[in-house]
Amino acid sequence: MEVTNWTQTIQQNNHTGIVSGAKKPEQSEKLFNSHSNSNTDSLEISEAGRQAAMAAEMEKDGFNHEVAVKLASGQIKVNEPDWDTFEFPTLEVQANPKIYQDTYIKALVENLHTIQQEVEAHYSSESSKLQSMSDQDAMNYLFKTYKMPYMEDVFISGTPLPAAPNGMSKAEADMAYDQLKGLHFGKGVALADSYALGAEGMKRLSSVEERAKETAQAAYDAAQKEVDARQETFNAKRKEKFEQTIARINSGTGTLMGYMALRPK
Repeated sequence: MEVTNWTQTIQQNNHTGIVSGAKKPEQSEKLFNSHSNSNTDSLEISEAGRQAAMAAEMEKDGFNHEVAVKLASGQIKVNEPDWDTFEFPTLEVQANPKIYQDTYIKALVENLHTIQQEVEAHYSSESSKLQSMSDQDAMNYLFKTYKMPYMEDVFISGTPLPAAPNGMSKAEADMAYDQLKGLHFGKGVALADSYALGAEGMKRLSSVEERAKETAQAAYDAAQKEVDARQETFNAKRKEKFEQTIARINSGTGTLMGYMALRPK
């Protein structure tokens, strides 16, 4: 049976509109039912007219005529996948790599700062003595305290020399001299000070980078876990909507939803 195109001009409340679609000859009298009352005029489009208009619109978008008619009338069926195993193909979403970078730098700085504080604390008592001295007096004090006790070969035999501070070895005294001078003149302390840190502190100093990497990796893994959870939720919602769309197409009760889902972009 031949299907013809039709257009209908509608005059309603001083507005004019055009409805177009496709119809079979025997449908011509069934496409529209109109009625009026004392206040407004109204136009009711029959189900056949609605389907014909929808099919015509689909054909404009490139749908095959037969497919458009079946989809508009709810006669098309979509094979459903096994919903228990069906998954949308998705790209793997990665957490922002800047999370690792920022966390690593922050952890490294914090680790080094902790070591620095421990070294400074070791020399805090002597350093506080120097604060009230002029630079010249501070240098004289450091020289007499940490250098002169070990200079027997420089002075004439028998010259009285100060005792080693707190029984320090020359190597420890040299380290104290350099560290205190650095603190007094604002240069800061060297971190690789085994006398201030001890064996355990030196181990922590040697592992600052590794510990920073571990902290950064833990932060990145946590961020990736959050990303994966959000992606899983998104995919579940998308799958649910897709399942509902197919169900509406197959039931014939949601052909417009099916049309929009299949409409070419």
